Amino acid sequence: MNMSVFFSNSTKKFFDKAQKYAHGIFLSSRHNIERICEMQQGADYYQMQHFISDAKWDARSVINKVALQTSEALPKQKLTGLILDETGVEKKRSSSVGVGVGWQYCGSVGKTANSQVAVMACLSN
Repeated sequence: MNMSVFFSNSTKKFFDKAQKYAHGIFLSSRHNIERICEMQQGADYYQMQHFISDAKWDARSVINKVALQTSEALPKQKLTGLILDETGVEKKRSSSVGVGVGWQYCGSVGKTANSQVAVMACLSN
């Protein structure tokens, strides 16, 4: 199954932005949208910003699909799994400089806060 089905809604398709963002994370040593767009031909900063900040897509479906594809690619052993989870750190407004810092839901504090959030992956067996 193509992942593009998860990155669209009734009026827009934005799989190309998801691809460019994911690819840019690996290309750029500074993981912010401006640097990611500089590293990618045809990437538009404002479109990428909209994708990251406002686009509506089903993250749970993407996670489930990645988990399924990973499971199918791994050797069949008991108790092998890919664990995906987010982790967040609350940031004080005076020191809120860094990659991914912004006003967003932070699970570690259980509410929306000025924080830095990242997705972690761990292969376990």
